[in-house]
Amino acid sequence: MSTHRLDHVALEVGNLDLFIELLSKTGLMRLVRTGTLGRTGQRIAMLGDGTGVKLELIEKPGAKEPRVAHLAFAVEDVGQVSRQLTEQDWKLEHGPNELEAAKASSALLSGASGLKLQVIAYRSDSPDLARWTDADWPIARGTAASI
Repeated sequence: MSTHRLDHVALEVGNLDLFIELLSKTGLMRLVRTGTLGRTGQRIAMLGDGTGVKLELIEKPGAKEPRVAHLAFAVEDVGQVSRQLTEQDWKLEHGPNELEAAKASSALLSGASGLKLQVIAYRSDSPDLARWTDADWPIARGTAASI
């Protein structure tokens, strides 16, 4: 199996706007993009730390506290990795499919334990690949807000 790295962790949250604000105000993460999950209509937000590590927030009205939705791994070939995982008893939930907002191909799989894995391959023009330097960070300039 050819995985590159852990790409992001997805959390379900009750108030998407609040979590975006709380995390952005720290100066440790910034909003990369927002969107809607095609299969459910839930609002999502992708936040990044500038190094390529991201946190996906998925709005789940009524959620009282954050809950892990899935772990995502960047891979070269979503179809190949999905097939290899199904041979290891992971169940393909959906995909591979195109995520136009992310400019990526993706599949979601679930394990017997209830853990869900997303495998994702980004195109070179994906907004999710955004990176930036310390000079771009409010925290580097000492202006991060406290929460």
